[in-house]
Amino acid sequence: MAFKSASSRKKVIAGRFSLDLKKEKTQREIAKELGISRSYVSRIEKRALMKVFHEFYREEKELFPNLEYKKTAKPS
Repeated sequence: MAFKSASSRKKVIAGRFSLDLKKEKTQREIAKELGISRSYVSRIEKRALMKVFHEFYREEKELFPNLEYKKTAKPS
């Protein structure tokens, strides 16, 4: 099943982070409600968090252009 609907992605994020002002739900609960796998809920959640992180990082760089950012080494 192709799960590309923006409204469905919103349901995943709203449920996980209680943005609908209801109780937070587990990935498993959301997956069952929407008829998708828990791992797919996890991927949707990860993509959303990465978008938020990148937006935050971009805005921070615009506000503080002289701030040096350290690159962290990846563990080997």
